[in-house]
Amino acid sequence: MNRTTAAVAAALTALVALVSGCGSSTGTGGSGSTSKPGVAVFLSTSANSYEQAQAAGVKAAAKKLGAGRVQVFDGGFDSTKQIGQIQDATTSGRFKAFVIEPVDGNAAAAPLRRAAEQGIQVVCMTSACGPDATKIDTQFPKQAGVVASDYGKTAALMAQRAIEACAGVDPCKVFYLNGDSTFPSDRAAKDAFAATLKAGPGNVRLAGSQDGKYDTATGRGVMQSELQRNPDVNVLVSFADQQTLGAVQAIEAAGKTSAVKVISFGGSEQGVAAVQAGSWYGAQLTMPFSIGETSATIAIESAQGKKPAKTVVDANTLAPHSGFLTKADAAGFKAQWVS
Repeated sequence: MNRTTAAVAAALTALVALVSGCGSSTGTGGSGSTSKPGVAVFLSTSANSYEQAQAAGVKAAAKKLGAGRVQVFDGGFDSTKQIGQIQDATTSGRFKAFVIEPVDGNAAAAPLRRAAEQGIQVVCMTSACGPDATKIDTQFPKQAGVVASDYGKTAALMAQRAIEACAGVDPCKVFYLNGDSTFPSDRAAKDAFAATLKAGPGNVRLAGSQDGKYDTATGRGVMQSELQRNPDVNVLVSFADQQTLGAVQAIEAAGKTSAVKVISFGGSEQGVAAVQAGSWYGAQLTMPFSIGETSATIAIESAQGKKPAKTVVDANTLAPHSGFLTKADAAGFKAQWVS
């Protein structure tokens, strides 16, 4: 999954109304009791529709399970800020369940461990919390659960799709538009992508890799520069739909729409539409509403003294079509967010 910075489309107005910014809340009852546990949701950011969809999923689970008040905290892509929010929420005594999309899972593990030691049920979503961002598991004592992706594995799968797209092209130049290398998960993804291509057929070459910063304008600028350096790029693989949209604008402006196959991670409405139209080769799917709902179900049921069906969930299993969408199977798919 999960770390997007594009502006929310007008179609998201209804969803935006459901999701609050830092420190705001919506309620389904009181908080503090075992039967109606208060739920704190820590997002890496709440300024875009991907995270808003995660929060909406949390709230849906809270309503269904009869939890207490849900409060959403906006981390602003700042690990220090998010850690402070975790610490404040822990000492407030108002929450029995934490659902967190960590800015830095390793840095967040210590305050989350202290929260768990105080009886708060902690579930990490999108990325694991602990020293190894590539492992989908609980990484500190008393952690209630995790619903996350192994982004190294995801990037390796996308590299395999790039190899498929390169069939019959020699040489085939692949450009990788990474997310943000300041995130451990994104560094793992970039390394795994490069390693998979290197181990692939001799006709496939990694032309280059740059960060798109989960931003449309940045993606456009990076792709413009790349096309100047390598005008014969054959395949673009991008780690986020927002930056992909910008990169595609650069490809179109250069008159290379038919020459560059596009593979993107996200499964947003725009990405799915592009796959359905055949203008993108494929989309690696992520399901933010389902991730939030599943994470909250684990946390809330644990806080209520129930036993969740699963406590460790690979987020990729929440998506249909083995997590990868092509034109052949895109017709009936409904995206859970707008990039």
